Order: sequence, then structure tokens, then C-alpha cells
Amino acid sequence: MKKKLLVGLVIGLFLVGMVGVASATVLTFDDTSYQGTYWGDMEAGYGGFNWSSNFDVYYGPGVGGGYNSSTVSGDFAAFNSYGIDVSLSNGDFDWTGAWFSDPHDNTLLNVTGSLDGTILYYENIQLSYASPQWFQADWMGIDTIAFNLNGNDWFTMDDFTFNEGAPSPVPEPATMLLLGLGLLGVAGVARKKHKI
Repeated sequence: MKKKLLVGLVIGLFLVGMVGVASATVLTFDDTSYQGTYWGDMEAGYGGFNWSSNFDVYYGPGVGGGYNSSTVSGDFAAFNSYGIDVSLSNGDFDWTGAWFSDPHDNTLLNVTGSLDGTILYYENIQLSYASPQWFQADWMGIDTIAFNLNGNDWFTMDDFTFNEGAPSPVPEPATMLLLGLGLLGVAGVARKKHKI
């Protein structure tokens, strides 16, 4: 009986400690305030980000062609209207990745990730016409992503995946307190068992 109680206590402490583990957020663009049948402005603050002007959202079946083929989940995705370079920013976040495509032809997308104006990451992504491809970024501790194209060209983006804030390297006080209490409990049970 006591052994089961001890095992239950250890499992409970483990589960309580797991509460602080972060999970990724996926922006599908299907839940923005724009629900029209063509394209419109990106919702201010969508997903907690500041989206530059001309970073807009479109309805794939309404726009048709390469745009419709470039949506991955649902019928909506983001794009750079008028072929203008765009960016998004937030407090510190980790970018996992996103689906990208070119709705018109094949183009090279230059993507930079920066923190406080200093570029930390840079990648060129060769986009294909109406054929979404996943870009696995794994960029940690950035506050801005800029998307630049050579010339006046377009790209689409869907399922933008990120984690808010950088994980803290220092354990939370509540976690340490629970761990300490658990160890005291284990020591108490062991001591009591040793006396008998």
C-alpha cells in the first residue's frame, strides 16, 4: 500500500512539473477577422504579432489559380499583397517554421530573423509555383522576421508555427518547492521503513 502511495506521489510530482512545458502555436489564417471571398487586410494583432502593411490574408477558392493550390490547412493563407516585402514582429519568440509557395511562378524568398535589429538567422528559400513546401526554421530567440523577394513578386504562407517567449534556463520556484517536498516525503518513508 505504502509503495503504491509513494509511486503515486512521484508520478504526481512529475506531472505537476510538466505543466511548464511549452507547446507550439500554429497560425492557420482561417480564424482571422477577414472571412471574405477574395483577399483583405491581415487582422491587427493576429496571433499576437504586428504584421507590416501589405501582409494580408486571402481566400484560396475565391482568388483561384496558384493561390488556391497554396493553402495547406483550410481555405485561407497569408501573402504579400502587391508583391511588396513584408515582416512580422512580436516580443521574443521561437519560430518553428511555415508552409511557403509562389502563387505565380518560381521565385527566391529571402527570410531573416532578428533580435533588437541584429540579424541572427538568414535563409534563401526557392519557392515553386502552387506547390507548398515546409520550411523548418528552428530559429530561437528572435523578435522580427522579414520576408524579401528580388523584384516585385509574391509568396504565400500557411501554418506559421511558433513558441511564445524563450524558455527560462532557471527552474521555477514552485517546481523546486514541489521537488523538495517530494524528496522529503521519500526520505520520510524510507526513514520510517528503516526504523521498523
